[in-house]
Amino acid sequence: MTTAADRNAIILDAYTALTSENGRRPGVRALRERAGVSTDAAAAWLKNNAPATNAAPEVPEDQLAALLTPLWAAAVAAAGEDTSEAHAAEITALTEAEAQAVARADEAEQRVAELEQRIAELETDHAARVAELEAAVAQAESRIAAAEQAAATAQASVDTARTEAAAAVQQAEKRAIAAEKAQVSAEAVAETLRVVVAGFQQAAGNSAAATA
Repeated sequence: MTTAADRNAIILDAYTALTSENGRRPGVRALRERAGVSTDAAAAWLKNNAPATNAAPEVPEDQLAALLTPLWAAAVAAAGEDTSEAHAAEITALTEAEAQAVARADEAEQRVAELEQRIAELETDHAARVAELEAAVAQAESRIAAAEQAAATAQASVDTARTEAAAAVQQAEKRAIAAEKAQVSAEAVAETLRVVVAGFQQAAGNSAAATA
């Protein structure tokens, strides 16, 4: 488990490295990413531990240096206190503002990530619905094609049945005509036979009468 001292040491190392690389004081986000700590930890460290950047200027080199050195040191010390307090207050304000900005940026990035996730889900759902509709259309087209094929087959069967029925009717009519002709012929033969038989009977009767 990382202690507070260990975390501060890690942040200090990161602060030193960033300052050396960039030549200026790093911000909250850069320090957070380099040290691998939270935004609050980086901001708190900068607020409480960032080294002061004020350096005392050199004493003027002139004939009065020996006399002015004590006064110059006192003035620099007083100014340094005021400057250090102002610098600390400025660092605190800047650090707090940057921490708030980083927090808002993190929230915005999180919101963007959520929106992108939602968009991806909607796109996936839309693609699934489109696929379902396309499958339904394909199935409907297949059913229509099958129905059209079945209708064509049924129509062909009906046409065949009608042709066969017409041929059967024509054949039946021919057979009926032939039967009528056969009946007429049979009736004519029968009539002829009746006439012949009647003639034979009459001849037989005449022959019998002559004999008597």
